[in-house]
Amino acid sequence: MHKTIRILSLLLILALISGAFSGCANISNDSTRTKTEGTLVGAGTGAVLGAGIGALAGGSRGALIGGLLGAAGGSLAGYLVGDHIANKKAEYASQEEWLDACIAQAKQVNAESVRYNAQLKKEIADYDKQASKLAADYKAKKASRDALLAEAGVLNKKSEEIKSNIATLENELKNHRAVAKDARDNGNTAHLTAINREISTLEKQIQQMRDYNNRLASISVRVAV
Repeated sequence: MHKTIRILSLLLILALISGAFSGCANISNDSTRTKTEGTLVGAGTGAVLGAGIGALAGGSRGALIGGLLGAAGGSLAGYLVGDHIANKKAEYASQEEWLDACIAQAKQVNAESVRYNAQLKKEIADYDKQASKLAADYKAKKASRDALLAEAGVLNKKSEEIKSNIATLENELKNHRAVAKDARDNGNTAHLTAINREISTLEKQIQQMRDYNNRLASISVRVAV
């Protein structure tokens, strides 16, 4: 019975993702459609993986929670799939329209980064507690070596995810700076101020991710065997 519920939970998530992709076909703007599909690639993969882990850990309710958390973690890199809007200046009627579009995307990326870091903060706190408990249980011979190795594997996978997101956002930062240079060279002061504000925000979010990854590394030491 429980196995059937787990399978149905995974199929439901896959169906939702499939339906969302079908909806993308109705988006006429190629750039918007590519960006939206990119988001779904990341969110969908994260949701499926998260639901799988959640189902194994806590039945149908675990699958639902795991799917939501997986979607939250997996969408960051997916959002940036496809040609970047910074490279599509020729498609816009004026430089101002292009700059407006670049700034709008920068704001969306920053919003996703803030959301990701907020989720990451909660996850790191949970990892911290789990590692401390597991290390104490292992010392008291209430947990096996395999349990420590499994937890170390989870932490390592999370670290790789964070590193991948940092690399993605660093590339995004390069695009923002190229847009800022264009605005500066053409005397678009208002747009320059706006994109520089987004650059500053993204730099802070990237640094926060690095800090969280460093903390994750210190947590990993506790379950090293």
